[in-house]
Amino acid sequence: MSLAATLTVLGCRGSTPVSGAQFARYGGASTCCRLDFSDCTVFLDAGTGLQNQPGGISSPCHFLLSHYHVDHIYSLPLYAPLFDKSFSADVWGSEDDGLSVLQKLDRMMSPPLWPITSAAFSAEMHFHGFSNGDTLRLSPTVSADTLKVSHPGGCTAYRINAGGKTLVFSTDTELTDDCAAALAEFARGCDLLMLDAQYTDEEYSRCRGFGHSSWSKSLALIEKCAPRRALLIHHDPLRTDDELDALAARLPENIKPASEGMVISL
Repeated sequence: MSLAATLTVLGCRGSTPVSGAQFARYGGASTCCRLDFSDCTVFLDAGTGLQNQPGGISSPCHFLLSHYHVDHIYSLPLYAPLFDKSFSADVWGSEDDGLSVLQKLDRMMSPPLWPITSAAFSAEMHFHGFSNGDTLRLSPTVSADTLKVSHPGGCTAYRINAGGKTLVFSTDTELTDDCAAALAEFARGCDLLMLDAQYTDEEYSRCRGFGHSSWSKSLALIEKCAPRRALLIHHDPLRTDDELDALAARLPENIKPASEGMVISL
């Protein structure tokens, strides 16, 4: 059985949100995407793009956190439904280092970095830790496989499965040889692959070890795992719309740079 699913790109900028006319077409919000299924809503990360999300959230609502760097969790303490007693949410994240999801979030949500702690949330909140390699059951029809990818401090790639449709989300991924081999197998034949491509080749030569990939490395990975479609994500904060257009002009038809507000039916 095939289930209808819709992806909305709420933010696709990496490292820090940006603003200005030169970023208007692709957007300046940091990473967050929304997946709507018939029986649940899933947010992939909670960067500043979370503030762009439309209404009509299906219950249950899940947040799948790739990792805990602030550009990917900025908006959790600002997300209004978490202060609504009638709302409920499940937050998922890796606990491979022994710290719980809530302990990690509370490191950001605490003085002097933030004026309130997670105790201020009035919604019904459930925090779920996992080890990479686990499969997460989000609803009777939706599951998520997990894979650890190469990034300082660790990062999780997700393969979302629902009714024969598959989406792989792999932000903040440096495609070292070992990581590329594992991710190619993990993403093989998926319907949509969302993949980090922050740097040009010249930039990557200066930023090796920072935990992100170049366009050429990401395109090589896409060719190897053959998804039906692919979106390049986590755009460098200094990459202008015109620069992204120039890079996009060289891409095959089934590969595009993600843009804020993009909606895709799976």
